[in-house]
Amino acid sequence: MGKQARQLNEQEIEHAISSAKEDTVYGERDALCIMLTHLAGLRVCELASLRWDNFLNHNGAVQNAIRLTNDQTKRNKGRIVPLCDRLQEALAAFKPAGSFVHTTLVIRSKKGDFSPNSLSQRMSSVYARAGLQGASSHSGRRYLVNTMHDRLVPLRYVQEIVGHK
Repeated sequence: MGKQARQLNEQEIEHAISSAKEDTVYGERDALCIMLTHLAGLRVCELASLRWDNFLNHNGAVQNAIRLTNDQTKRNKGRIVPLCDRLQEALAAFKPAGSFVHTTLVIRSKKGDFSPNSLSQRMSSVYARAGLQGASSHSGRRYLVNTMHDRLVPLRYVQEIVGHK
């Protein structure tokens, strides 16, 4: 078994988010990636493929859930992931103006879309710059699952949110 991603506590997550916003040209994007992995439990492959139309309604407003399609998930089984108020607000603030609905959410400047591998490397570097060694793109899923378990959320519901059987 490989080395597990470090699970961050709430203070470390907030530090990573604020550090991402301050440290990089793409700070808002990087902070949003951290939030989507920790607060929605997205896998990096799901995050890399996430499009605006996965969570915008027909009026262009952010909905209260992400609708992942079969081709965006690890097990080729689409699912609905609820969005907390904080994530809805962050997505609404990050939303660009104009025609963008079918574009990916996380874009690499002039290089186009991130691959899951390049996005994973990017997130690891953001965590490292924040002084959070051992944290990775998978840290958020560990945090979300364990937090929901600690709060006595039924296991079946946790499994549905993170896409496990």
